[in-house]
Amino acid sequence: MMATTYPIGAAAAAAVLALLGLVAAQGSCPSHTSCKDCIGSPFCGWCSPGRIMFDNGTVGARCADQRDKAAWTCDGIYQTDECIMGYSCEPPPKVPNYTCVKAGLGEGSSNASCTAGCGKAATIYGCDNKTWTCKAVPGGTAGAAGLSVCNKTCAPYAKCNSATWTCDKATPGTPGALPAGQCASSCHDASKYSCSKNYTCEVSSLPFGLDKKGCEDMCHTPKPEPVTPQSLLGLWRGIQINTGFLKGEWVFNFEKASVQVTAPNDATKSWKATVSTLQDPATGRQEVWLVLQSGPDSGKTVKALYEIGPNGPETQHLLLACGEPDVASKALAPKDFDTPMGGAKFGEFLLSQCSEGAPSCSFRPPTTQPAYASWGLEVAGRRLATAQDDPADACNIYKTCSTCITHSSQCGWCSVNVVYNDTSKQGAQCAGFDKQGKPSPSWHCPSHYSRTDCSDYVCDQKTLKCREALPGDQPPFITKDFCETELCKPVKNTSQYSCSHDDWTCHQVPHGTPGASPTIAGCNSACKKPKPVPGYQCSAANNWTCAHIADGGVPSKTVCDASCKKPQPANHTPSGLLGSWRGIAIQNGYATGEWDAKINKSFVQFTDTKGKTWEAVTGAGGGADLTFTVTTGINTGKTIACLFTSASGPETVRMTLAMGVPATGTGAKPPTSYDDALKTGQPVLVLAKCGGKPYCAFP
Repeated sequence: MMATTYPIGAAAAAAVLALLGLVAAQGSCPSHTSCKDCIGSPFCGWCSPGRIMFDNGTVGARCADQRDKAAWTCDGIYQTDECIMGYSCEPPPKVPNYTCVKAGLGEGSSNASCTAGCGKAATIYGCDNKTWTCKAVPGGTAGAAGLSVCNKTCAPYAKCNSATWTCDKATPGTPGALPAGQCASSCHDASKYSCSKNYTCEVSSLPFGLDKKGCEDMCHTPKPEPVTPQSLLGLWRGIQINTGFLKGEWVFNFEKASVQVTAPNDATKSWKATVSTLQDPATGRQEVWLVLQSGPDSGKTVKALYEIGPNGPETQHLLLACGEPDVASKALAPKDFDTPMGGAKFGEFLLSQCSEGAPSCSFRPPTTQPAYASWGLEVAGRRLATAQDDPADACNIYKTCSTCITHSSQCGWCSVNVVYNDTSKQGAQCAGFDKQGKPSPSWHCPSHYSRTDCSDYVCDQKTLKCREALPGDQPPFITKDFCETELCKPVKNTSQYSCSHDDWTCHQVPHGTPGASPTIAGCNSACKKPKPVPGYQCSAANNWTCAHIADGGVPSKTVCDASCKKPQPANHTPSGLLGSWRGIAIQNGYATGEWDAKINKSFVQFTDTKGKTWEAVTGAGGGADLTFTVTTGINTGKTIACLFTSASGPETVRMTLAMGVPATGTGAKPPTSYDDALKTGQPVLVLAKCGGKPYCAFP
């Protein structure tokens, strides 16, 4: 049936999702239970010695999906192309002393990490509340810590120092003095900060934001990086949508630092450019800067605003709004997606690309290329990158954690340099996967690997100071601010256990995890896989009859039979489809060019890429989202049953329309899926209509 979404800005959507902690399904990677199977699958990586941990406290699988929208980290060894021999600590009496031994391929931690943690526990101290002095206590004692931390906090009362956000010893009755424990838990800067337009951190007027240190780390004047955003790489096809648009199919081919654009029916309108990326921390805007390398504006810069989504069942969609070409210092990106719609020189484009999870979708380059089609990275007698600084993989060019994790669908940040299996390749902290889901070249992260945040600090237990993680360091890895204000303090016993519905076993989770039990015994007693409940389910594929199923459905066949009826068709158009639509075909063997459709309450007129027109009466129901009873053309008298889905984005409403095989009478069947529809040779169209904005007008 038709799916309708409502427009929402990309930045707002991202913020809402982050606040609510929504997560997407992990795909097929978590189903792999061995390192060998895991690293042989696209976008999968194996974590040892244990499972990945999601930011919301949920324990994941050992085989992780790089594209997972939920934030997760791997503490240990993150392996992508080869199962690494790990080590585990063997205590006496099997060996004379605590010794690290080989744990097997894909198991254990690195030798350095094992060695660092393999030995008797260091002496810890607790506060004697009778004498207010620190004394050695057994491991696991609540509130125990290193001697220096214990001495600082071992007092009956303390006062928060707001300059350093630490608790200083105080005598009872001193203004602001609290019991030492209360001071320790409340003495921190709770303000949230946001980056201003002047690139200074200010207290946020909203109930969310960053701590001050986190804000200061990212709030600086942005500089363009000479690289194409990871999300734009590849071949895109689509239409121009601004006033005065050039009709036909446009093709954008983004490479790692360049783009080649093929215009429809007019080679003089084609162009090429080098690409840089800029992300503004104050506004959240994402821009690409295009330095033109052809045509009358060669050498000038076009600054463009872009947004990915909402996407369709087989394709992802890109809206690219271009400013006017000018010298780099004067060129401006559009302030919003409305601005270039009034007929700017380069205009605005709605483009589509095959999604990574669409196996039957395949786009091909134009059959006739402009003269510059073989143009590479050689520009004005100089190379953009020399052989000496050519990165080992595409993610290496991101030199900071914050820029690396903005491309988290393919890149991630290692707290130390990754190790490439090809020793001629120099390691870098930002590494990732190619578009086919393979680590190219192969690598592994020997320490802390993260895709969505820059939490790579540890508390040094010897000095009780925070520093960036090094090979061999033990988790937890967290932000510097959290480390300094929370972690390097007396350690509390916060072990809790939660039932995983993946394997119905209990796993240790952070304190405070909803539904967690303080003991593993309590968790185990409640962690039972529910028994299946059989029932009946209506099957359209089985001629609208009810069949018994092992789990789910409704309990009574009588109830199922009463509602399991084939819906009757009605001659009308779903209201969301009314209007003028333009777009492209994406089925296997598609013809390049523009498709147009004009749809009213009961009628549709299509014009294909060759300018041929056919017409049909529209309908809905009868087991199909939409039907066309053809009145003109080669299929006159036949019915075409269709699938469709639509979603609203900036400027336009987008629709994917998949047509079934034309048939007479009641023999018309809609495609079983959008993926299957691509293989039939019948039209599968990605179309757009104006969404009510003043400058958008399709004839």
